[in-house]
Amino acid sequence: MGMSGGGILSNAATAITGLGSAVAGAAGGFVAGAISTGNANGAMQGALSGGLFGAACSVGADSSIQRYVAHAAAGCVSAVAGSGRCGSGAAAAVFGKYATNVTGGITDPIARGVVASVAGGVGSMIAGGKFENGAVTAAYGYLFNELQRYLGSGRERYALAGYGSQVANEGDQNITWKPNYPATIPVDDPAADALQCTANCIGRDLYATGGQEQSGHSKNSDHYIDEAVDFRSVNATASKVLSCAANCGYEGGWFESWKKSHWHFQLRAGNGVPQITPDPVIKRDSVR
Repeated sequence: MGMSGGGILSNAATAITGLGSAVAGAAGGFVAGAISTGNANGAMQGALSGGLFGAACSVGADSSIQRYVAHAAAGCVSAVAGSGRCGSGAAAAVFGKYATNVTGGITDPIARGVVASVAGGVGSMIAGGKFENGAVTAAYGYLFNELQRYLGSGRERYALAGYGSQVANEGDQNITWKPNYPATIPVDDPAADALQCTANCIGRDLYATGGQEQSGHSKNSDHYIDEAVDFRSVNATASKVLSCAANCGYEGGWFESWKKSHWHFQLRAGNGVPQITPDPVIKRDSVR
């Protein structure tokens, strides 16, 4: 494909925007391809790869088979478009995605990208392709899927940049997220909407310590599917917190007193987390 994985990582890091996933991926890929190759063909190849991997970001949960299949398909099409082999492109994309998922504890996003690129190169070689091409394919997968997912919303930009507070709407309580990406990744709606509602209902600002991380929680945790949140204890009765959370859309929750104590709520009860009951006296619309 004529581009190095390191070059892709450095040239395209600032190309991701807040547009739709596929459009942002295509735009960023176009810029990265143009800079790395210096010609129109490279720019178009980059746009195709970036768009495909950007679209893959919205397929299934992060570690689901659907997401892996989407990555494989994107890698296959990208490789064929660049006169490569479908199999080696698909293998590179899958190896890169797996490496990304298992390195969630690494706090440096560039380091994770390098690991993913190397894994993609290895995957390509195993499938009979070239290391360089596989590294590039995996780099695109990381940049326009994984990083785009974290840069896609205001909450995630705060987490990645290391800022703890997000600005609430007028009249809302503040939600502050622990600034240690990727060990803490803020949730998106509907879990985010329920969290804001809960804070407003309680009448207290919240300090959230757990969101849609991909490691560090129990097996099959709802955190991994963006449906659970953790926040530190607040100056309110337990019954008040539980009632507000239930009225705001959470179906399961409790106070976890082991390790660092905190409240845990999730959109669905289960996986060992008990169901909570709404309080009919509290009206959701009155606390939004």
